[in-house]
Amino acid sequence: MTQTDEPTPDQSPDRQGTAIAALVLGITAYFPGCCGSMFYLNYLLAILAILFAALSLREGNSAMAKAGLILGICAIVLYIILGVTGVALDQTLNEPITLGGGTTQ
Repeated sequence: MTQTDEPTPDQSPDRQGTAIAALVLGITAYFPGCCGSMFYLNYLLAILAILFAALSLREGNSAMAKAGLILGICAIVLYIILGVTGVALDQTLNEPITLGGGTTQ
C-alpha cells in the first residue's frame, strides 16, 4: 500500500478553512463591543460566523463549524438583549424625578 498526500473528503482544506473562519469570527464577535464606537461590528462578525459555519456544515460535519454557529447565534441573542435593556434603562433614567407629587427638573 502506498500513502497519498491528497486530503480525504473528511479533511477537505476548503471545509476546514471555512470552519476555522466561523470559529474565529464567532469568538471575536464578543470583543469589539467593549469599544463604544464599534458596537455594531459585533453583529457583522456574528452574522459572518453563522454564514461561514453554514457553508462549512453544508460540505460536511465539523465540530469547529458547529462551535462557530453556536457562538454566532449566542452573540446575536446577547447583543439584542443588551440593546433592549439599554433602551429600557435609558428611558427609565431620563424620566423626571417626582417628589411629593410634584415634578422637579
